Amino acid sequence: MSHLLSRQMSPDAHRASVNSATLISPLKAVMSLYYLLVIWNSRWQERQHLRDLDEHILQDIGLSCDEVWQEARKPFWRA
Repeated sequence: MSHLLSRQMSPDAHRASVNSATLISPLKAVMSLYYLLVIWNSRWQERQHLRDLDEHILQDIGLSCDEVWQEARKPFWRA
């Protein structure tokens, strides 16, 4: 029955009946990828800066060298 209805509907009406929430535009996909790359780059930079901090500064912020080493070794895609 729905197949018959879709044949009777105009192409514009049929396109409008498709749930737009399930479709992703190419622009949204590109923007999502861009934001993901920005986040990954930010994580990598922050971990590099943390790794380069002096032991005295690490004590001031309450981190041990082991904690910093573990954080700096994480891959950029892991939070």
